[in-house]
Amino acid sequence: MATLHEAGFLEDAAAPHPAELSENDLRRYSPNLNFFRTRAAADEDFYAPQVRLKQTRVVVFGMGGIGTNVCMALAELGIGSVTGVDFDRVDLSNLNRQVLYSTPAVGRLKVEVAAERMREFNPDIEFTAVERRLESLKDVEEILDEAEPDFVFCLADRPNGWIDFWINEGCLRRGIPYTAGSVSSHVGTAYSVLPGEGPCYRCIVEGENAQHPEFQELLDYVRIHDLNSSNGALGPACMFLAYFLSYEMLRHQLGLGPMLTSHKLLEIDFVTFTQQWHDTTRRPDCPVCADVSPRDSAPATDRYSPGVGADD
Repeated sequence: MATLHEAGFLEDAAAPHPAELSENDLRRYSPNLNFFRTRAAADEDFYAPQVRLKQTRVVVFGMGGIGTNVCMALAELGIGSVTGVDFDRVDLSNLNRQVLYSTPAVGRLKVEVAAERMREFNPDIEFTAVERRLESLKDVEEILDEAEPDFVFCLADRPNGWIDFWINEGCLRRGIPYTAGSVSSHVGTAYSVLPGEGPCYRCIVEGENAQHPEFQELLDYVRIHDLNSSNGALGPACMFLAYFLSYEMLRHQLGLGPMLTSHKLLEIDFVTFTQQWHDTTRRPDCPVCADVSPRDSAPATDRYSPGVGADD
């Protein structure tokens, strides 16, 4: 018995459930709890990760192919508060990948339909719909200040050439970690930013500019002409990348391990599934993140490490 206990295979059946989790939570998230059991060391509270998820506040910028799949993942995980931001209306061409919408929703505001679907799927989650076209850093900051998120998903693509920079700066100023991704035809990309701990988006772009000076010229052209490429993203690609990004959030919020994309840019070919990991470096002269310190409340990376013999 002592050996089993030390290996993390025993739990106290008489231990009370945490007050933060209702009976409904215990039933809905029982598979989640079974997973956390496999991660918990001896005498570690395997309910704690689910409680933390329930207390977590998230903002999702962009309710498109990746954003809607992320929202479903957050609802499945039991994230307590989700704010979805978008200005667009549902189009028939969205339905190959944007899972929160259906044919009768065509023509309606995406955030309104998303709110209905999220509340239907998991009524215990607080979902806030923000119908707003982002046109400046100030717009992003107002949303962040209102929602007070613990984590952000940067998944909006308009205005192209600006939105990633605004979300990057807004999150860094507030010490909010975030992850970002996009799918262009068969190629998906993902990166994450941990304030004060790794490179920010501006660092990544400046690094690209240093190696390829023509990149800045292309970026300027996109900004001036407000260019957006034709969407060629397939549903499975958006779903794959969305659930990967959701796991990046989990790794950070629950301390499951370091985020895989916090110091690397992932590029994945969804035809061959070839993956390329490009190292990114924090620039000491970066005008956005050079003076940013690590967030004091960031979870420790070994907080929920598995016990000896646990099934990983």
